[in-house]
Amino acid sequence: MIDYKAIEIVLKTWIKSVTDLGNANVISQNDNHGRPTTQYATIKVYDGVVIGHDTYTTTNAPLDTVDLNYSGVRKIMVSVNIYKDDTVSAMEQMAKLVSSFNRLDTQMVFTSAKIGIINSSEIRDLTSLVDNNYEERRQADFFIYANDNDVINVEAIMRIAGNGFGVDYTVN
Repeated sequence: MIDYKAIEIVLKTWIKSVTDLGNANVISQNDNHGRPTTQYATIKVYDGVVIGHDTYTTTNAPLDTVDLNYSGVRKIMVSVNIYKDDTVSAMEQMAKLVSSFNRLDTQMVFTSAKIGIINSSEIRDLTSLVDNNYEERRQADFFIYANDNDVINVEAIMRIAGNGFGVDYTVN
């Protein structure tokens, strides 16, 4: 199974290292801790989508069972929103993220965490009115891939016995 929490931690670390956001200001989009008072970013990691076809291998397991080991690549979308404070614009911060996404240093960090880089979307302006003031907000999607592994244990057919055409037979 893909460890989505571990992926989120790697991405938060990347966002913090590239932008001028403080340690506490990159939060999960569904976090219920309230809105920070300074500039912040939100991140949401979506479930992976199958790319191509999964492969599988079989392994004999105890008690007349077989383990089916499935493996395949998943494309994962990560949505990042950056909200402005008075010092640096959200556009500036998001531009830093998008331009750093395909850099070698970012690739090295992601590769060490077994995450591959695909591409990013354009930067979207989602500025809106909040409490009678405009809040600057920029959003972009980042597409990554990771390997998914899953093991399913099934009962094996160990013996078939029957009688056909007047002949008794057993298959082991």
